[in-house]
Amino acid sequence: LHHWTRLSFSDGDPWRVRPPQRFEGLTPLDRTRGADVTWRIVERPAGPGYICVGDAAAVLDPASSHGVLKALMSGMMAGHVIAEHIGGGATSIAAIFAFTRWLTGHFNTDVTALTGLYRSLPHPPAWVLDDVAPRVNRARDADVTQVASEFPTPPTIEPGA
Repeated sequence: LHHWTRLSFSDGDPWRVRPPQRFEGLTPLDRTRGADVTWRIVERPAGPGYICVGDAAAVLDPASSHGVLKALMSGMMAGHVIAEHIGGGATSIAAIFAFTRWLTGHFNTDVTALTGLYRSLPHPPAWVLDDVAPRVNRARDADVTQVASEFPTPPTIEPGA
């Protein structure tokens, strides 16, 4: 059994669904598949009674190879804000706001870094030239502002505090 991963920058890429040359003589067992890896973050990553972590909270470029790390980090932060709330150190509103602000901040930082990386390629993909980072950042910043405006200003909760 063999598999491969290919990063195609355009829909017109002739190699997009073709296997690498070394696999050409093999008989496929099934059709070629792909995954939607559009950069995205859930609109409300935390709320009364729930916190989204890992890919349920945010998805970024799998080429960055940080998915497992980001999942662990978001799980740890979720555990931290839950412990703060259960221990009486933060209201549920403060915990929701702290997690939302933390996740959104990390997501925006990563989008900006990855966009810069792709823009530095000799032939960057067209979508990265459309100012994806400012668009994503504005959407996320607006969401955090909306969440913040709905609740009183909570105390800051920092990991390890």
